[in-house]
Amino acid sequence: MIVLAILAFLFGLCLIISLHELGHFMFAKKYNVLCYDYSVGMGPLIYGKKKGETLYGIRAIPLGGFVAMADGAMANDFITNDMELGLNLDEDNLVSEIIFNKSKESKIYGKVVDRDVYCEDGKTPYITLNVDGIETKYDVKKDAMMHFKSKKQMQIATYDRCFESKTKLQRFIMLFAGPGMNFVLAIFLFIIAGLFIGKASNKPIIGSLDEKIKVQNKDYVSPAYSAGLRKGDKIIKVNDREITKWDEISIIDEEVLKSSNLTVDVTYERDGNTLTSTIRPIIYIGNLGVVGNFEEHKDVSGAEVFIYTTKAEKAGIKNYDVITKINDTEITSWNDLVTFCLNKENNGKKVDVYVTRDGVALSKAIEVTLLKESTVKKIKELEVFGAKIGITPKYNFNFFYSFVYSFKSFGKSVVSVWNTLVLLFSSRDVKVSDLSGPIGIYTLIKNSLVGGFTNYIYFLGFLSVNIGIVNLLPIPALDGGRIVLVGVEAVTRKKINKKVEDNLTTIVFFLLIALLLYISFNDILRLR
Repeated sequence: MIVLAILAFLFGLCLIISLHELGHFMFAKKYNVLCYDYSVGMGPLIYGKKKGETLYGIRAIPLGGFVAMADGAMANDFITNDMELGLNLDEDNLVSEIIFNKSKESKIYGKVVDRDVYCEDGKTPYITLNVDGIETKYDVKKDAMMHFKSKKQMQIATYDRCFESKTKLQRFIMLFAGPGMNFVLAIFLFIIAGLFIGKASNKPIIGSLDEKIKVQNKDYVSPAYSAGLRKGDKIIKVNDREITKWDEISIIDEEVLKSSNLTVDVTYERDGNTLTSTIRPIIYIGNLGVVGNFEEHKDVSGAEVFIYTTKAEKAGIKNYDVITKINDTEITSWNDLVTFCLNKENNGKKVDVYVTRDGVALSKAIEVTLLKESTVKKIKELEVFGAKIGITPKYNFNFFYSFVYSFKSFGKSVVSVWNTLVLLFSSRDVKVSDLSGPIGIYTLIKNSLVGGFTNYIYFLGFLSVNIGIVNLLPIPALDGGRIVLVGVEAVTRKKINKKVEDNLTTIVFFLLIALLLYISFNDILRLR
């Protein structure tokens, strides 16, 4: 499983990164921008092959990628007046090679008197050399190669081949194309998921029923299965309420809250017989971050819980803890816990949770902040209150519906990521330490594999949306930051100072690396 998870992690990340960079690369080529390097990964080059002007590479660290576009008067920076260098000419007497490496043979060798190989004015690039006291001007080919002491070589980039020479619209498109490809990939992956999942029938017939339900990497017998329900059963009542459509089964949440023991009676038809089973659903309480102990119904005074969110875990709550009191409110059952947590007056407040662990009451209360209801609703796959019994409807293959499913899933993913970012900057309930880095993403991919191929594909789609949106944030060193600078230039009609932009990008880049290390450190702590 570990090997499969690692391969799935590497494949998913490389797919998302390579297509992101491909978006930048395709439009850079379209607008005739010189691209030195198209690499998936960062760090040392593992494999590289040069084709035309571009080196296509795979690098050691699969955490990002880049397209090295010609940007700025680099060649003019390399070549300075009074430096000595060599030149080689082609059959038309144009400079085809500029030699900085003395070990490489050059036909002409001298001291630079003047040069302009950037040529913002659109003229022919040139270098003037003093050779034995005679100054000679040499015209330079636009694709001339520079050879350095390290035996590396680089093609010169005249202004017309550089990123900054393009129109504002073209620069915007080149920058947006990376995240844009992430969105295209996500839609494609959601279509694949939709093809496998199909369209849900609204008939109240159980299409599939989980024998086991996984919570925090543990398998437990599902409530519906243990109560006797099976695939093909037609649900006709929940307690005394008639059920005619699958959508109506959601009233289980309401009915559970009415129950004195958090159970519901489900009436169903099987082979012409009408049967009734009493089910104790899995109870999720989103603002506290715990789920009901549905494996063992022990005779305990309190509410035995399992961890549902990392927030509860960070606070200090552990699996099998029995909550006996919150503040001054005695908790003698799950009903008491649900009542307290769903009381809107308690939302968003810090509370002292008293627990019994392994039969021993902890002397010190665990301080937990109950999430606000509005916050819970904005977090993906988190509910204020949920009662699950482990059944799903029938799904039928529907080619055209897979496109509807894809765009719905894409929209939900965008809203989910956006809500998380808003909460990160506006709410104390979501912190940077709650985010996932590479290690956290690996864990999430590993967990998605438990649900099968479709679940994995869906998660990759969500991850692709996530990466696309994060790259559009108005932060220097990200695509969104550079798009903002293009916008500022459009409004002010003034070029942004190149040195200021480069220095700001470098500083923020290292800050982002530090942030990534911090998030990864928290990912490691969560593995413990």
